[in-house]
Amino acid sequence: MARIYGLRIILRDTQFQNASNMLNVNSKIKVALAMIVKGEDREADLLDRCLSGKIKDYAYPAQKEIDINNIDSLYDNVDGIFITLTQKNDKCEEVANKYGANISHYEWNNSFADARNFNFSQVPQEYDYILWVDADDIVRNAYLIRDMAEESAKEAIDLVVLNYLYGFDTDGNCDVKHLKTRLVKNDGCVDWVGELHEDFSPTRQIITHLNKEIEIVHLTDPKRIEVASLRNQVIAEEAVRS
Repeated sequence: MARIYGLRIILRDTQFQNASNMLNVNSKIKVALAMIVKGEDREADLLDRCLSGKIKDYAYPAQKEIDINNIDSLYDNVDGIFITLTQKNDKCEEVANKYGANISHYEWNNSFADARNFNFSQVPQEYDYILWVDADDIVRNAYLIRDMAEESAKEAIDLVVLNYLYGFDTDGNCDVKHLKTRLVKNDGCVDWVGELHEDFSPTRQIITHLNKEIEIVHLTDPKRIEVASLRNQVIAEEAVRS
């Protein structure tokens, strides 16, 4: 059985499966995809996979057992892409430009919250909602993103929580699952807080919704886990000293 962490207040739990049948096809609600990306060649490959929804290789054999049905292109299902690079890298910029992304640069200061707040600040007010993911994520049923945003606007929902399938056993079954806020109304209703394991802090009263149709799948590799562990240790030690 999967373990679920990070439960936030859920005020509504409905389905968007048939939202496209109820809403005007000519959508006026715009969704921006926001990402912070480390400037490395390997990250460029993951970014390409994330935006295209096409998996070209696997980090280890067990990943081949993970159900990747209904993995969709993020590029085709958002209205704008805003990528913040935390260090310069030509290959990352090449991939970002391939998908018409808006590129910004942020000098990494060991604070995920600072980097994500800067990233969110790059999204113009013309976008109604912001969706965020990481480069080593892929999205199941991404074709429902615009329906989710349309219904959220219709119901005055500020935040939408999605399942984050974070860990898998050797048979490809998810054994670690988180609930994470992924869609955010672009009106400053939340700020990112926390140098490590960052999360949202509301700036006003909010309405939160749980969507069960769209899922974020974490598809990383052992080397990335090792590097992240060392980085997180440095950030944690700095936080203790300060």
